[in-house]
Amino acid sequence: AVLKHPYTVLCDPADDTIYVTSFTLNHVVRLRMTSRTAAQYKVFIRGAELDGPIGMAIDEERHLYVASFTNDHILRVHADTGELLGTFGNDEEMDCPEGIALGPDGTLYVVSSLLPYVVRYQPKTGKFLGQFAPPVSGAATPHR
Repeated sequence: AVLKHPYTVLCDPADDTIYVTSFTLNHVVRLRMTSRTAAQYKVFIRGAELDGPIGMAIDEERHLYVASFTNDHILRVHADTGELLGTFGNDEEMDCPEGIALGPDGTLYVVSSLLPYVVRYQPKTGKFLGQFAPPVSGAATPHR
């Protein structure tokens, strides 16, 4: 099987590609779509750094960001080649990262299933920019 426990699907706005995480098989599959039919697929990202891929985001420079749930990392990968460009994050900043999104200012936002706040990163460098708790959590000021 190419997909086992698929978790997230991401459409690339630049072309006819979608990416699907396969949580149990620890890889990301890239599918080229033609008329809503999968014309070509390939296991795109696989490796020791990827353990339980869940959330994904893609930027305008064709960098794909993948949340690695089990080892508390974000992978930065070239969306065309699959080349690993780097990893960032650790278990002190996030715990089981799931959802990730790029903000309009380029900041990468990450939520973890076991923490009550949002983590911010500069995605090109992986620099940790801090955490903040949504108002519904009762926190009035950002965590540092």
